[in-house]
Amino acid sequence: MMVNYHAIGCYVTSRGGFSLYNTQDDSSLQVSCFVLLGENDVSDDSNVNLFLGNGFSSMDRERKCQFPVLCQAYHESINSFSPNDFFVMQGCLQEEGKPSLKSVVSLLKLSDWVSINALYSEIYLMT
Repeated sequence: MMVNYHAIGCYVTSRGGFSLYNTQDDSSLQVSCFVLLGENDVSDDSNVNLFLGNGFSSMDRERKCQFPVLCQAYHESINSFSPNDFFVMQGCLQEEGKPSLKSVVSLLKLSDWVSINALYSEIYLMT
């Protein structure tokens, strides 16, 4: 199903929250985080100009700065080994033959960049 995550992020920002997005553009599975803070910045039409130009992005950035630990944890967990990387690895393990470069990189990221020979041997023994 196609989902416009940017539109959801705009809604969340308009309601006083902020959004975090996956930075891996090539992934088929997108992971986003939407945080509502319980504040509503757009209570009337007079504030709608805040969302024109760079006002929208700057509000989102300012709110993210209030939660540095959340932002760091999100980016570290999603960019170090994302659900998309898991699906790539799973597909590699199900296929016969040599793994693709994308599969090898996914395995390296999962192992926190430990030797691929040791990791691949362990996975091979488990299957």
